[in-house]
Amino acid sequence: MGARNGGRPVFYNRNVYRFGQDDSETYGKRVRVFKIEVLTPYIYKEVEVDLGIEKPTKGKNAWNGARSHHIDVQQLKSGQWIAVSDGDRTPSGDVTRRYVVGWLLILAAGSLVFVMGVLLGFVRCIVPLSWCPHGVKKRSDSFLILERSSVLSSKLRECCTRLNRVSLVIRCKMNLNTSFGRLAFLAILVACIMLLCIGIGYIYGGSGGHEPYAIDNRYSQFTMLAMTYDARLWNLKWYIKHYSRCPSVREIVVVWNKGTPPDLTEFDSAGPIESSG
Repeated sequence: MGARNGGRPVFYNRNVYRFGQDDSETYGKRVRVFKIEVLTPYIYKEVEVDLGIEKPTKGKNAWNGARSHHIDVQQLKSGQWIAVSDGDRTPSGDVTRRYVVGWLLILAAGSLVFVMGVLLGFVRCIVPLSWCPHGVKKRSDSFLILERSSVLSSKLRECCTRLNRVSLVIRCKMNLNTSFGRLAFLAILVACIMLLCIGIGYIYGGSGGHEPYAIDNRYSQFTMLAMTYDARLWNLKWYIKHYSRCPSVREIVVVWNKGTPPDLTEFDSAGPIESSG
């Protein structure tokens, strides 16, 4: 843990320190600092030391509550030291994970809707009757062709028949004319609604990392700094449109490294923008 560098090495008090990323739980979980004790063409030795940054009291709601994987330390001409570090409230891959979980929950809700359809009699078979076996006179042409040449077709039709029997078993076990059947149907309905709402919340609700966090009924806001150039103008427009609408963002400062800075009126921003460079 910490083998990958998380910033430039620093020379301080006649010692060299290296920053490393701790990727044990998620990408860029935290930054760890190591004091280099031996550095030769053949020998390297380092020991971990305290980074000296207090643990945030906001927990997961802090600006670096989920991960922080890079830090840059510089000494000013005055002799003072400053440091810049990144941070995030959501772990790596959070968007993909939420989409997968959300759609799985919606799929589970769809399965319960199918079960309710069986109980109400709207669904009488799981697979088309034309796929079922020998006693059925009406079968699809594709299965008639397979029947002449493949033993697998017979097994497949038997499986289809067994699946269709499941709907009959469900209706017998949970008859809506009984108290147990009506209670079971109500429980399935509630579970279906809950799964559907939770699934939609996972997909469209977000992780909550963009929401402001209050201490003593006061919300902290910060200034975002974006360094870019003319070839990344399209990305800058998306960046400003998205982050300017976050309640925790007070303003966005754009540092232009190359090319002609664009007119700030071109950006769709919900807050103030400043440009330099």
